[in-house]
Amino acid sequence: MRILMNAELSTSYAEWKKAYDDHKWARDEANMKEILVGWGEEDQRIHVCFEVESMEVMQKFMETHAEVIASSRHKQETTVVKILSDA
Repeated sequence: MRILMNAELSTSYAEWKKAYDDHKWARDEANMKEILVGWGEEDQRIHVCFEVESMEVMQKFMETHAEVIASSRHKQETTVVKILSDA
């Protein structure tokens, strides 16, 4: 399944991206395939898209790595998640 997420940051995109890149090992371990990662200037939000086995895998990842995600200064309360389908 593909999951599209976006959120606000309380830091610069460059600082967030460094933290995101440094944590690649964890996404690899969870078998999360990155489709897209970027910054939307018009809405001032990060946008990421992953291919994952299930929503449960994504939820477990977010719970397990909540401290790292928070320390990246991703405002978790602003996160919007959409499940994409081919239909």
